[in-house]
Amino acid sequence: MQIDVNSYQFYNEKSYAEIHVRAFGNTLVWLEEGDHTNAEVEIVLRIMSHKDSTIIAEKLILSGQSTSVLNDLLLVRRYVLPTGDYIIEVEGKDLHAESGSVKIQQKLSIEPRDSRVFVSDIEILSKLEKAEQTSDLTRGDWYMEPLPYGILTALDSILKVYFETYSDMMLSGDYFIRYQIFDSNSSESQKPLIVKYEKLQPKSIQSHVFSQPVQGLRSGDYIFSVTIIDKAKNIIKERQVRFIKENPAADLQWMENMEVDGSKFLDESNEDELIFDLKSLVPIIDNQHINTLHEVIKSGSIQAKRNYLYAYWKKQSTPENAYRDYRQVALAVNKQFQTNAGLGIQSDRGYIFLKYGKPTNVITVDTEVDAPPYEIWYYYYLSTTKQTNVRFLFYNPSLVHNDFQLLHSTCLTERKNEDWEKILYKHSPENYNPIQGKENGVNVNFNRNARRYFEEY
Repeated sequence: MQIDVNSYQFYNEKSYAEIHVRAFGNTLVWLEEGDHTNAEVEIVLRIMSHKDSTIIAEKLILSGQSTSVLNDLLLVRRYVLPTGDYIIEVEGKDLHAESGSVKIQQKLSIEPRDSRVFVSDIEILSKLEKAEQTSDLTRGDWYMEPLPYGILTALDSILKVYFETYSDMMLSGDYFIRYQIFDSNSSESQKPLIVKYEKLQPKSIQSHVFSQPVQGLRSGDYIFSVTIIDKAKNIIKERQVRFIKENPAADLQWMENMEVDGSKFLDESNEDELIFDLKSLVPIIDNQHINTLHEVIKSGSIQAKRNYLYAYWKKQSTPENAYRDYRQVALAVNKQFQTNAGLGIQSDRGYIFLKYGKPTNVITVDTEVDAPPYEIWYYYYLSTTKQTNVRFLFYNPSLVHNDFQLLHSTCLTERKNEDWEKILYKHSPENYNPIQGKENGVNVNFNRNARRYFEEY
């Protein structure tokens, strides 16, 4: 299962935290019950001080029913909190799944009101519509849901936000709200991409809903800022929030028309070579650019393919050398892990090799009668996740040459499967014995060494 957590600071008579939890419906186990299906998720929510002492703890059950669409399950909780720094911890467990849980921690700061005009945290929304009835997800006349992971997909053409301002009723002078959108990679002196203004009304609490078309933004990281200024444009208070925009169509158009500064090292590459080079980038490209990369690969424009590669490699100090060094590795990986089904760089082992580099050690096992061939890759240290002693387990259930699939890993950003041992040994006789076996319920014998190899080496 997958969950997303968002936390915000608001005020009423006292400061309070608003915490949103979303369990994604398409990652839950739905059981049939009459003419519909249902899902249940147990949520354990804790708020801890900076000294790791728990000050709030709740256990709640989220449930949902569906006849067709597997809807997400949503939870909203609000807690009065004094000024200070906190850790929000949310643990979710699918009650219909056999095993596995997800835990997320998030920092939250409750700031004091240090000015006559103050701004709440900014909530980026996936859904904003007139409310038909009151619920935990309504504010005033509006029903709203937070945007999962802060990502506006290619289908999201409008940025929608909610925030509140708080001011003294006797506020003198004119104050304004300035809305701005910046490229997060730009320098502070660079002009904002979008600027709008609104006059601030002297109200103790004022709700603000702001919408801005963003279909013209290319894929990337952006900053949305809300700034309270006076008539002389002095900054009174400012809030910022980051979001990611995915827009492959705009990226592709930009790639086709991009001017390349003196780079010629790809000019002799044919389309097949360019497609290979683009596919080899999949393991190392940022998530927000992956859809654009796939669109460029599918496009009929050779120039867009060439320009995408130029744009990617020009970020290196020596673009041509970096490109050629990586291509040499990709060609070797492709040859080593080539399968009947496709390119070696697109296999699970090829993907992990290109993303994390050559493993520190590899154990290959193809002599266990109770299991198909399997490999365990060991990495002493992964800089991308800042982990030590990371392991990946690949297995070949089809027995087709080189057709190894990633079954389980300890890497934070890759596939995990707590039942990996049951799957690896599922075709062996008398495999499952919850009494004699370990916690995973797999019998222990000399023909089943995967766990020992996985944990000890």
